[in-house]
Amino acid sequence: MGGDGGVVATNRKYMRGAGTADHTGDYSKAGENKEHNALEAMTTCHLTKLPLFPNGGPIVACAFGRLYQKEAAVEALLTRASSNATSSTSVLGDQVRKMSDLHEVRFHQDTSNNNKKGIVNLTCPITGKALQGIIPAILLVPGKADTPNVLSESAFDQLPMEELALEYGPIKQKIRLAPPPELLKQIQQEELEKRLQKKNKQKKNKKKRKQEGEGNGEKNTRPKTQTKATIGTAAKSRVDSAIESNQVLSSL
Repeated sequence: MGGDGGVVATNRKYMRGAGTADHTGDYSKAGENKEHNALEAMTTCHLTKLPLFPNGGPIVACAFGRLYQKEAAVEALLTRASSNATSSTSVLGDQVRKMSDLHEVRFHQDTSNNNKKGIVNLTCPITGKALQGIIPAILLVPGKADTPNVLSESAFDQLPMEELALEYGPIKQKIRLAPPPELLKQIQQEELEKRLQKKNKQKKNKKKRKQEGEGNGEKNTRPKTQTKATIGTAAKSRVDSAIESNQVLSSL
């Protein structure tokens, strides 16, 4: 309309940016249309999009390398539990089903070169390299309490596991933090396969225990039958002996 060939400006397919607005009120939709921002992924909560530093409180991460304010993650878990929502539809995702699926994150913060108040430099405690998303960062789980447990990937690869464990505590799992989209897809696929393997193993163990229980039930019934037969034979033998020893009874 308006002499432009009859195109209706209110038609959504002709409106610039239609349907691509960021859903700021929905944690599950927020930022899904944006390109991967490594610095943002390392310094903001994946749920609330609020800064993790300098006073964001305790930080946790999931198997996908996403960082959360611990308080926000706990609230999300409680909300899911109270609303009976499934883990796949939760804002946390299927990879977080309980608190044990979230791991504490303790960054080494270098404040020596801070010129502005509130700026925090996250660095590798070994190499001193800045961990702002450009250099891959590895989370050591669980690590040692009150000790940084985030290293650069190069430092992790160069040092023996025994030496790392001695300095940073036990390492049961390593998680790549803020992975790029391509790597994230690979990690998600690996986690899915692990979960399926665990589920199949549990099914096999359950079936095995059931079979063993049925087998033990059959074994327990057999000795009882044999015991009754043995007792009966012994009693009959004693009676026969008594009859033989008694002349009166044996003559009958």
